[in-house]
Amino acid sequence: MRKIERNIKRRMKRSMPVFEDWYRVNGERLGSFEESKSGRGEVLSKTKKGWIAALCSLCALLLLAICLYPILQREDLTFREEDVYHSMLNEQDESGLMSASPFLSQFTVQNVNELRLLRDDSLVFIIADAELLTDDNFYQIKLQIEYNENYLFPSRDIYENLAESMSYGGQTIHYQYFGLDTNEMHLYLLSSEMNGRRLFWEVRCFEDELDSLMQVTF
Repeated sequence: MRKIERNIKRRMKRSMPVFEDWYRVNGERLGSFEESKSGRGEVLSKTKKGWIAALCSLCALLLLAICLYPILQREDLTFREEDVYHSMLNEQDESGLMSASPFLSQFTVQNVNELRLLRDDSLVFIIADAELLTDDNFYQIKLQIEYNENYLFPSRDIYENLAESMSYGGQTIHYQYFGLDTNEMHLYLLSSEMNGRRLFWEVRCFEDELDSLMQVTF
C-alpha cells in the first residue's frame, strides 16, 4: 500500500504543471475569454443606459403634454360683428354712463347705442355720437367704450397700432392723423383708458389740432 501511495504522489508531482508554464501556454485563451466577458458587460451597460435615456425622454414628453393641455384646451372667447346686436341705451343706463364719464357732460350727446353679445346678452360696447364746440375748434366725435375686450370690431387692429402718443392729465393717449375726410374735416383716431376701460375715439374737426378736446376731456 505504501508503495502505491509513493507512486501516486510521485506522478502527481511530475504531472502538475507550474502555473507560470501553464499560463504561457493558455494565457491567450484566457485573455480572449476575459475580453469576451468584458465586452458583453459593456453591451449590457450600454443597453441599460439606452433604456434609461428612453424612459427619461418619455417622462419629459408626458410632463410637457400635461403642462400644455390646459393651453390647448382653452376656449377661444373672441367674437365679431355677426355675434353682437345693436340697441338704444335706455334713459337709466344713459344716466349711469354720464355719471361714470363726467367729461361727456361737456359734449352735446346726440345719441347713445349699446352692443350686446347675442349668446348671453352681456354688454360689449357703448357707442356715443357727440359734438364739442370750443373757442378754437368744432369736433364731431364717435366714442366707443369697451366692456368686453374679446370683441374684434373691424377697426381694432388700427386702434391697436396708432403711431403717436401724448400725455394729458397724467394719462397716455395714443393717436394718429388720417388726413381730410370727404367733408374736408381733419380725421383722427385716438385710444385712451378711463376708469379701467378702454376708449376708442373717432374725431373729426375743422382745425388741425386736438388740444381743446384734450383739455376738456382729460
